[in-house]
Amino acid sequence: MERLQVSDATAYEAIAGYSRAVRVGPHVYVAGTAALDDDGDVVGPGNPSAQAARCMERIEEALVTVGASLQDVVRSCRTWCAAAGRGAHARLPDRSQRLGGRR
Repeated sequence: MERLQVSDATAYEAIAGYSRAVRVGPHVYVAGTAALDDDGDVVGPGNPSAQAARCMERIEEALVTVGASLQDVVRSCRTWCAAAGRGAHARLPDRSQRLGGRR
């Protein structure tokens, strides 16, 4: 079965040993995503909504590279590593809107 790996511009993939996304047959797996720009700098420090939007952009870019889209997503997981308390829920509408409101 053909395996297609997607990398992005950050150095973390080589350091941590992962790929942004991997497609095997009809299945696509996307790695955990941080709000980083192409230079590896954090996007939207202190702004959870901007960070969530950047994560969704990176996920969408990876999906498109392997011939998929956000409309093809059937499962997603959320982990808020940096946000404790108040800011975490601010990102939920961004994610839901980007996934077309599907649950």
